[in-house]
Amino acid sequence: MKLLPVGLAAALVVLTGATGAEARWSAPQSVPAPRAGPTAVEINSGGDAAVAWATRSSSFRTSVYVAVRRNGDRPRRHRVWSSRRYRTADISVVIDRRRRVTVAWAGTRRGAQRQTLRAAYSTSGGRWSRVRVVGHAAILENLPPDRFPRLAVAHDGRVLLAWDQAGGPRVAWRSPGRPFGKPRRLSGAPRSPIGPIPAFDAAGSAYISGKCTSFVFRTRPGRRSFGRPIAVAPGRALRFTLSLSGRGQGIAGWIDGVCTTSEGEGDAPGPVFASLLRDGAFQAPLSLSPAGTAAYSATAVADPNGGGIVSWNDPQLGTFSAVLRPAGLLEAARLISDGVVPVAADAAGNQVFVRMVLLPPSALTPVFFVRPFAGGADAPAPVQSGEYAVAAPTGSGVALMWTTTRRLNLSVWRP
Repeated sequence: MKLLPVGLAAALVVLTGATGAEARWSAPQSVPAPRAGPTAVEINSGGDAAVAWATRSSSFRTSVYVAVRRNGDRPRRHRVWSSRRYRTADISVVIDRRRRVTVAWAGTRRGAQRQTLRAAYSTSGGRWSRVRVVGHAAILENLPPDRFPRLAVAHDGRVLLAWDQAGGPRVAWRSPGRPFGKPRRLSGAPRSPIGPIPAFDAAGSAYISGKCTSFVFRTRPGRRSFGRPIAVAPGRALRFTLSLSGRGQGIAGWIDGVCTTSEGEGDAPGPVFASLLRDGAFQAPLSLSPAGTAAYSATAVADPNGGGIVSWNDPQLGTFSAVLRPAGLLEAARLISDGVVPVAADAAGNQVFVRMVLLPPSALTPVFFVRPFAGGADAPAPVQSGEYAVAAPTGSGVALMWTTTRRLNLSVWRP
């Protein structure tokens, strides 16, 4: 799943004077979601989208909901689970090409020393399974809740779940129509939190990367056993990002800095590097910034031609990006004066860009637009308050989700 959380928006501003390019975005649709907490969104290759969220009522009841948008129809809401004993910390959702949805979430019971991971799934017709406990994770001190759980779905419908746990990351698999199997430890992974992120390439190989690790784990196409860790970066890594664009193809970008979850310490920034993934093998790391760079954020976005773009921010110097092609670095890093950077791309190469703008009352707000891979005008999102932008991991399409008072809103871009 290619997801970019960029913070809560301050206001909802509907754009006027729409052009033909903007008509590619669907009209915004909404579902009731009072007191919405953790939220996730995903889109499949057919333009169907799923939104999942958790709520905490005034009576302290926690509920998990999923809304699915099929064939452009208004999203239909379904309550998956409800409890007065647990509070949901984070949530993830995927939808496959047959519109089957999987949702997973982590919940904490008052006074407990561990979190409980639960999951449920639906058929293509919309019938839901019963909720099952997938596993348990220790409550790791100062670990950001968005580190787990994370879901990914393959073209054949296999679903992979990954999360951090005391003693090392865990993964669990499920096939269409069946619950998740027994969790497995990610062999060879560090015993410290890495923030595992699952993904599939076009060949059906599964990948696990992490924001706090220089290693990537991969299966053979269609398999479920991960091989030995692949050392992509020679040493430490901060804000590691892996973006896939084809069969054994993609790009990784990271900061040569220290990643920590300890309170009061914080991350240690550094220079930026990248590695191209070609024919299933990561190439030698390329230095993208001077040795004295103190970058604290970096994002890699692949394109179908075998290259990609890596963008980063240096608080002293500004925002930069570097373009890579299959042969290596295309040009030296350039300063992005307008602050517009790519943050995701679907499997067809349509790129999602974001720009932070200042809107009343003096709040920075993300503005999204799509740049079609086939060319033509950029397609601005229908609102200036998008919170999450997701690009289809297979096929083409982008989903944008945002919140307004007591509602979740959704718009889908299709070429």
